[in-house]
Amino acid sequence: MDSLSSPEKGTFFYSVFGLQVRANRPVDVFLPTAAGKPDVSFYLQGASPNPFAKFGREEWHRSPYSDDSGQPLLRVWKLDGEYLHFQYSDGPEFFIDRAGGSVWSFWPEHVGFDDVLTYLAGPAFGYLLFLRGMTLLHASAVAVGDKAIALVGPAGAGKSTTAAAFALAKFPVLTDDIVAVREGSGNFLVQPAYRRLCLWPDSVEALYGFSEALPPLTTTWEKRGLELGKEYRFEERALPLSAIYVLGERTSAEPCGTITQLPPRELLISLVGNTYASALPRRTREREFDALARLVDSVPGRKVNAHPSPGEIRRLCDSIIEDLDRTTRGRPEKDCLCMTS
Repeated sequence: MDSLSSPEKGTFFYSVFGLQVRANRPVDVFLPTAAGKPDVSFYLQGASPNPFAKFGREEWHRSPYSDDSGQPLLRVWKLDGEYLHFQYSDGPEFFIDRAGGSVWSFWPEHVGFDDVLTYLAGPAFGYLLFLRGMTLLHASAVAVGDKAIALVGPAGAGKSTTAAAFALAKFPVLTDDIVAVREGSGNFLVQPAYRRLCLWPDSVEALYGFSEALPPLTTTWEKRGLELGKEYRFEERALPLSAIYVLGERTSAEPCGTITQLPPRELLISLVGNTYASALPRRTREREFDALARLVDSVPGRKVNAHPSPGEIRRLCDSIIEDLDRTTRGRPEKDCLCMTS
């Protein structure tokens, strides 16, 4: 795509998920870095003419979910075996080359760039990481000292809310929604992602006391953004994953929650059901399954049942920190791990 090889509005460099990213326009949630040879180039073209129409196409995926007009929320095509075309029902489109080295995006004039970013930072980047061989968990991750913990669970489990509670307690956040894990040198390294947490209004209310304490991400979406890097810390380093906390039902009678051991086999089942890429179209998951099997052999898993009251979320964070200390030091464990200080 030579016509798109030169950015028109300047060049901006970022570090995202351990990759050097070059973009033709600023992206506030990405971490700026010095110029260098990019791993990935983003060409964010807006309403520019789309040059991909000449390619032959084969539909590869159609979302089972529909918008208000009955259109699939997402459709994906293969373009002559060279590109993947992601098209969302509200307008944004992404084209990704099969090597995961370039992404082009187009969107109609009525769609704001903030709306485009919600797709770019989520499904589009998620599939690009999968193409590049990373293992992706549907999770959030925070830094505890020089190690990372992952908070895993399905939609609504409280991953982002728990990560935000850690942020309010002055723990740095590495990533929200997508945890990209790179395997190497006997470790599984969690890669830092974006300088933002995305929260539903009820989560904001549980953390701050009122739902409008944080600004909305876009004018068309309910979710609100907790910005990282100033008042709340963003972890810029890739850190070894030290434990995985699988968030279950909020059924604990203890205000501090209940945390128990999760055997490797059960942890593997939980992770297979909560990989980010499981929501993306692809034919096979063998490579991912092998990576997850190695991961659960190396990293301890813990099952978390929180108290039903959202107001106890900070006490749950205290419990996780104490449990992490016990788990990594091999100290005797107990079901309810409340901090007493």
